[in-house]
Amino acid sequence: MNRRSLQGFTLIEIVIVVVLMGAILAIALPRVADTFRKQRVQNAAAAVENIYVKARTIAMQRSSYTRIAGLQSGVLTIFTLNPVTGAWEFSGNTEDVGARYGVSINSAPYDQIWVNHLGLGYYAEDTVTISSGSDTVSLKISKYGRITR
Repeated sequence: MNRRSLQGFTLIEIVIVVVLMGAILAIALPRVADTFRKQRVQNAAAAVENIYVKARTIAMQRSSYTRIAGLQSGVLTIFTLNPVTGAWEFSGNTEDVGARYGVSINSAPYDQIWVNHLGLGYYAEDTVTISSGSDTVSLKISKYGRITR
Protein backbone atom coordinates (compact mmCIF):
# COMPACT_ATOMS: atom_id res chain seq x y z
CA MET A 1 0.00 0.00 0.00
CA ASN A 2 1.17 3.47 -0.69
CA ARG A 3 1.36 6.23 1.88
CA ARG A 4 -1.44 8.38 0.32
CA SER A 5 -4.15 5.71 0.82
CA LEU A 6 -3.48 5.46 4.58
CA GLN A 7 -3.73 9.14 5.48
CA GLY A 8 -7.52 9.79 5.67
CA PHE A 9 -9.33 13.03 4.83
CA THR A 10 -7.65 16.27 3.97
CA LEU A 11 -8.49 19.52 5.72
CA ILE A 12 -10.15 20.90 2.58
CA GLU A 13 -12.48 17.89 2.33
CA ILE A 14 -13.55 18.32 5.96
CA VAL A 15 -14.14 22.07 5.52
CA ILE A 16 -16.27 21.47 2.41
CA VAL A 17 -18.44 18.94 4.28
CA VAL A 18 -18.89 21.30 7.26
CA VAL A 19 -19.84 24.22 4.98
CA LEU A 20 -22.37 22.08 3.09
CA MET A 21 -23.93 20.85 6.35
CA GLY A 22 -24.16 24.42 7.61
CA ALA A 23 -25.89 25.56 4.42
CA ILE A 24 -28.41 22.70 4.62
CA LEU A 25 -29.16 23.50 8.27
CA ALA A 26 -29.52 27.22 7.52
CA ILE A 27 -32.17 26.41 4.93
CA ALA A 28 -34.03 23.71 6.89
CA LEU A 29 -34.02 25.06 10.46
CA PRO A 30 -36.40 28.03 9.99
CA ARG A 31 -38.93 25.79 8.24
CA VAL A 32 -38.78 23.26 11.04
CA ALA A 33 -39.24 26.02 13.64
CA ASP A 34 -42.28 27.36 11.73
CA THR A 35 -43.77 23.88 11.63
CA PHE A 36 -43.35 23.47 15.38
CA ARG A 37 -44.94 26.87 16.06
CA LYS A 38 -47.92 26.07 13.81
CA GLN A 39 -48.36 22.74 15.57
CA ARG A 40 -48.30 24.41 19.00
CA VAL A 41 -51.09 26.77 17.92
CA GLN A 42 -53.16 23.88 16.55
CA ASN A 43 -52.65 21.85 19.75
CA ALA A 44 -53.65 24.82 21.90
CA ALA A 45 -56.82 25.25 19.83
CA ALA A 46 -57.63 21.57 20.35
CA ALA A 47 -57.07 22.00 24.10
CA VAL A 48 -59.48 24.96 24.23
CA GLU A 49 -62.06 22.91 22.30
CA ASN A 50 -61.67 20.02 24.78
CA ILE A 51 -62.12 22.33 27.75
CA TYR A 52 -65.28 23.76 26.17
CA VAL A 53 -66.65 20.23 25.66
CA LYS A 54 -65.88 19.43 29.32
CA ALA A 55 -67.70 22.58 30.45
CA ARG A 56 -70.74 21.70 28.32
CA THR A 57 -70.77 18.17 29.69
CA ILE A 58 -70.53 19.39 33.28
CA ALA A 59 -73.35 21.91 32.68
CA MET A 60 -75.68 19.23 31.35
CA GLN A 61 -74.74 16.63 33.97
CA ARG A 62 -75.25 19.02 36.88
CA SER A 63 -78.15 20.86 35.23
CA SER A 64 -76.51 24.15 36.09
CA TYR A 65 -74.70 27.09 34.50
CA THR A 66 -71.02 26.57 33.80
CA ARG A 67 -68.38 29.06 32.75
CA ILE A 68 -64.83 28.91 31.49
CA ALA A 69 -62.85 31.76 33.05
CA GLY A 70 -59.36 33.12 32.45
CA LEU A 71 -59.29 33.24 28.67
CA GLN A 72 -57.18 36.42 28.55
CA SER A 73 -54.57 35.03 30.94
CA GLY A 74 -54.39 31.65 29.23
CA VAL A 75 -55.20 29.77 32.45
CA LEU A 76 -58.58 28.22 31.69
CA THR A 77 -60.70 27.21 34.67
CA ILE A 78 -64.16 25.67 34.74
CA PHE A 79 -66.64 26.89 37.36
CA THR A 80 -70.17 25.62 38.00
CA LEU A 81 -73.02 27.56 39.58
CA ASN A 82 -74.39 25.79 42.65
CA PRO A 83 -78.19 26.03 42.28
CA VAL A 84 -78.75 25.82 46.04
CA THR A 85 -76.23 28.35 47.32
CA GLY A 86 -75.94 30.47 44.17
CA ALA A 87 -72.14 30.43 44.49
CA TRP A 88 -69.68 29.56 41.75
CA GLU A 89 -67.76 26.38 42.55
CA PHE A 90 -64.48 25.25 41.09
CA SER A 91 -65.13 22.15 38.98
CA GLY A 92 -61.63 20.68 39.23
CA ASN A 93 -60.54 21.56 35.70
CA THR A 94 -57.75 24.08 35.23
CA GLU A 95 -55.29 24.12 32.36
CA ASP A 96 -52.62 26.70 31.64
CA VAL A 97 -52.92 26.55 27.86
CA GLY A 98 -50.93 29.74 27.32
CA ALA A 99 -47.82 28.53 29.13
CA ARG A 100 -48.11 24.90 28.09
CA TYR A 101 -48.18 25.68 24.36
CA GLY A 102 -46.44 29.07 24.37
CA VAL A 103 -49.39 30.89 22.84
CA SER A 104 -51.52 33.92 23.63
CA ILE A 105 -55.29 33.65 23.88
CA ASN A 106 -57.80 36.43 23.29
CA SER A 107 -61.54 36.21 23.63
CA ALA A 108 -64.32 38.39 22.27
CA PRO A 109 -66.66 39.79 23.37
CA TYR A 110 -65.97 38.59 26.94
CA ASP A 111 -63.18 36.99 28.98
CA GLN A 112 -65.48 34.09 29.87
CA ILE A 113 -67.52 31.54 27.99
CA TRP A 114 -70.82 30.64 29.62
CA VAL A 115 -72.87 27.49 29.07
CA ASN A 116 -76.39 27.01 30.45
CA HIS A 117 -77.91 23.87 31.91
CA LEU A 118 -79.01 22.68 28.44
CA GLY A 119 -75.46 22.89 27.06
CA LEU A 120 -76.24 26.02 25.06
CA GLY A 121 -74.07 29.12 24.97
CA TYR A 122 -75.16 32.08 27.03
CA TYR A 123 -74.12 34.65 24.40
CA ALA A 124 -74.94 34.65 20.69
CA GLU A 125 -71.36 33.83 19.69
CA ASP A 126 -67.97 33.68 21.37
CA THR A 127 -64.70 33.98 19.47
CA VAL A 128 -61.45 32.68 20.92
CA THR A 129 -58.26 33.60 19.07
CA ILE A 130 -55.08 31.61 19.72
CA SER A 131 -51.84 33.01 18.30
CA SER A 132 -48.09 32.60 18.37
CA GLY A 133 -46.00 34.80 16.13
CA SER A 134 -47.70 35.06 12.75
CA ASP A 135 -49.79 31.89 13.22
CA THR A 136 -53.36 32.40 14.38
CA VAL A 137 -56.38 30.14 14.84
CA SER A 138 -59.82 31.57 15.58
CA LEU A 139 -62.45 29.39 17.20
CA LYS A 140 -66.03 30.56 16.81
CA ILE A 141 -68.38 29.02 19.34
CA SER A 142 -72.03 29.39 18.42
CA LYS A 143 -74.89 29.65 20.88
CA TYR A 144 -75.71 26.04 20.08
CA GLY A 145 -72.26 24.76 20.99
CA ARG A 146 -70.89 24.30 17.50
CA ILE A 147 -67.16 25.10 17.23
CA THR A 148 -65.76 26.21 13.88
CA ARG A 149 -62.24 27.23 12.97
